[in-house]
Amino acid sequence: MEDNSTSEIPNDSDPEAHTSNSQKKRGRPKNMLWDNHFKEINPHGDGHKGWECLYCKGQNSRATDLNMNTHLALNCKKVPVNIKQELLRNFPVPNQKRKTKTELDIITSAQPRIDSKFQVISKLDAGQEELCHKALTRFFVCCGIPFWIVEHPFFLDFCKNLCASYKPPDRKTLSNDWLSFETARITVTMEKELQNENNLTL
Repeated sequence: MEDNSTSEIPNDSDPEAHTSNSQKKRGRPKNMLWDNHFKEINPHGDGHKGWECLYCKGQNSRATDLNMNTHLALNCKKVPVNIKQELLRNFPVPNQKRKTKTELDIITSAQPRIDSKFQVISKLDAGQEELCHKALTRFFVCCGIPFWIVEHPFFLDFCKNLCASYKPPDRKTLSNDWLSFETARITVTMEKELQNENNLTL
């Protein structure tokens, strides 16, 4: 008996099949934190993904790996202790990718600036750059220095004269990303020290 049935094979020339394929989700895979700790929200209806914490119902309209980790490790009051400690121990190292305002000024301005004479001699390795960022964060926080200073041309000139290959983070990265990272690191260090102490009283 002859079988007249046909298998459903997508046809590249079929506009419906093309539309169906183009509607598949693209982009970066979701952070693992989404699975058990956050739910996705879109408060502004503009296509940008936000999050709501499943423990305290706190929200953020712009979801990033760093602000999700920061919320659970440092800010959320209802997250289980074991989860908080695990996130503190594995807090992500910030990665600065955006250009600073000073860099953009140099690129777009024809007028020579004090910054424009900087020349990178040799690029710092990742470990040395991380140590510099940590020290810079402690310096700004412990001395009460405004974060906008980190983008001032004279401060950049000072840094470049000390180490020509060191590129300080912009003030947003310093005040948000590196401050959260250093806070998490210090919290873990303090907890380890307290665990080794005896006869502690409140």
